[in-house]
Amino acid sequence: MPLGEWWLRGLEVEVVDANGSVPLTEVYLHHVAFYDGSAGVDMCGGANLDSRDSLWDVGAESRGTRTMFPDGYGYPVTNESTWTANIHLIRSEGALNVKRCIECANPDGGGGSEDVCADGSRCAANTSVPSKDYFVSYTVYYDREPTSPVTYRTLDATACQLEFNVPAACPWSFHHAGLTAGSTQFKGMGLTGTGFYWPFDFLLDPLEDLPAHCVATRAWTVRWDQNDGRLVFGKGHLHIGAIDMSLYRLRANQTNELLCRVVPTYGAVNNWPGRQTPGDEKGYVVGISNCDLAFQDEPYLRHGDLLRVEARYRQQPWYDGVMALFDIAVADDDSD
Repeated sequence: MPLGEWWLRGLEVEVVDANGSVPLTEVYLHHVAFYDGSAGVDMCGGANLDSRDSLWDVGAESRGTRTMFPDGYGYPVTNESTWTANIHLIRSEGALNVKRCIECANPDGGGGSEDVCADGSRCAANTSVPSKDYFVSYTVYYDREPTSPVTYRTLDATACQLEFNVPAACPWSFHHAGLTAGSTQFKGMGLTGTGFYWPFDFLLDPLEDLPAHCVATRAWTVRWDQNDGRLVFGKGHLHIGAIDMSLYRLRANQTNELLCRVVPTYGAVNNWPGRQTPGDEKGYVVGISNCDLAFQDEPYLRHGDLLRVEARYRQQPWYDGVMALFDIAVADDDSD
């Protein structure tokens, strides 16, 4: 990180090797969470990663998610700041069951959790893969000149439990060859797809055809306990299976107001069994929309307002150890 006093404007993160960008099919970026050691706990009271809340978190969606504050705003960093990061990478290359591997599924059942994927743990593999060096590349955007300061907070649809499991509620099937010409099936796949449970192995109904009972919702309502201010930035962190995540403002005797809805983008290119295209891996979350457009008019938050974050995941098939984090940046009211 830069030395001295500065103003954080944005962060970009990706996983690379000696040759450049690495596809999610080789190394899955579960999350990277940055911490400013001078900052205290926030909305979750330290109930998240490392017993404290991160300043900035991002995962597999990193390459396709814009994470820049609007012009004129920044997070103030002082000489006392000590930066650390929680980095969780999963090398799924060669895994027998990629889905279970990247979801940190409990081998004894009972869903998934990052606790299952402790440092140095291994997924069951069908072949020995030579060791290799990978790196987290991050780019910091900052200003030296003072800008309007923001307060950064993370909302968690799990009520600060960080992860949850989404059981299957509707029928599903695998992609496989041999169906009608022009269908969505992939060549070279058998009755169980590739047999490795890649995200692109599953044949799923389009969202517009998905019945309501095939959608799981998790939501959390929390009181804004900071100063009055203006919402100037928002972004989400979601896993495979996510449909969207919404932020509402709740006030007495008023209709709940939708402030922003973020939607994941899923990769569309499948080169299996060849190397996948970094940034467009079929079936993976490769980007998430942010709140730049929704927050153009800078919605106002009052001390005591209730904020509700609501995440929706499809229940076709199932998804373990998923997350639903909504980051917001609020600028103090300067109307006085």
